Amino acid sequence: MKIKILVTAFWMAGIFSSCSDDKGQEKTLMTDIMNKHDTVMGKSDLIIKYRTSLDSVTKTSKDTTEVHALKSQLNMADEAMETWMHKFNPDFTGKSHAEVITYLQSQKKQIGRVDSLINLSLDKTDKYLKKK
Repeated sequence: MKIKILVTAFWMAGIFSSCSDDKGQEKTLMTDIMNKHDTVMGKSDLIIKYRTSLDSVTKTSKDTTEVHALKSQLNMADEAMETWMHKFNPDFTGKSHAEVITYLQSQKKQIGRVDSLINLSLDKTDKYLKKK
């Protein structure tokens, strides 16, 4: 009888510890996503600054093709961030751990792509503006 109680207690302890591991994994992914979000959002002032600089270049330059392409890339990157933010849904009510993890992993990849897109557009614009 005591062995059955002991086995049951160990089994329940294992279930509870795996649940806390599940929540820990979810929390870690969410933290990674929010940290990347904060990093990307920190670049929005630079996007605005570069757009303004490109606007100034269009007033003094005859060849504006490259400027328009750079502005378009900046706008596309900024819109990608806005779209991601509007679609991101951290409400996991009624979702299983597996569903939450799958969702968070996909969101981590998506915000990573947005970050890459923003970095690429900022780098190209920075190089262009340094030539001017």
